Amino acid sequence: MDSTLGRRTAAFAIDLFIIMWAVFTVAGAILGPDIASVDNIKFIILIGLVLFILKDVFGRSLGKCITGLKIINVKNPSEKVSVGKRILHNIATPLWFVDVIQVLHKGEKYKMMDKELGLDVVKNINNK
Repeated sequence: MDSTLGRRTAAFAIDLFIIMWAVFTVAGAILGPDIASVDNIKFIILIGLVLFILKDVFGRSLGKCITGLKIINVKNPSEKVSVGKRILHNIATPLWFVDVIQVLHKGEKYKMMDKELGLDVVKNINNK
């Protein structure tokens, strides 16, 4: 199993916690007691998903920074990964169960979307 799996899981958990905390803190301050209405919950979930998809848009998410990870191009690791590929990397995150099956059953190293995009998440040696 890949040595970055534990780091990736920790980065995911950190990002999820930060995004949920930020969304519910801001929504609670703005909406007050109306936060629990169905329409507001749908809006809050939508905002959370958008933030999660965009979390790597500036290079690395806070979770990746804390756990020392970065996204690279497999064919050319020194080449900067485009913003579009970083967004697509996160779009498949809700399909995490497919990735778990691939890792446990097939021994796959890459997430489904990462494999298609030619990306990998690796330990950041230079901390850049």
